Amino acid sequence: MFSILAVLLLIYSAIAQFIDIGEVTLATILAPTVVLFVIPLITYFAAKRNYRTAARMNEVIEYNFTRDFLDVKGESFSSQLGWNKFYKITKTKNWLLVWQNNRSANIIPMRDVWESQLEELKEILQKNKVKNNL
Repeated sequence: MFSILAVLLLIYSAIAQFIDIGEVTLATILAPTVVLFVIPLITYFAAKRNYRTAARMNEVIEYNFTRDFLDVKGESFSSQLGWNKFYKITKTKNWLLVWQNNRSANIIPMRDVWESQLEELKEILQKNKVKNNL
């Protein structure tokens, strides 16, 4: 961490020689460094650690789409969610996203979904008036 800060200080000093930026203080160096590098790095490593330690994040999850609800089963949980609980369902090239609200989605790899299942899901979603792009 100290070596990164030292390199950034050297780069900043080199740039400061060619540009009139006024007085160089520790605050003018640390503030941008913290905002641009330290906070994103801390966020990345915290998310990585949380993913590795969260048991539910690493279990196999099975999704069963029925006419009345979505049945979600993992190794340590099971739930049935009615179609009125979903915000929308979107399909990308590699993912099927089951949106619980506008910020949170369950992610299903498209490699695990057959074309016939997509057609059946599209019918279910239209019947239950769930927004989708299938």
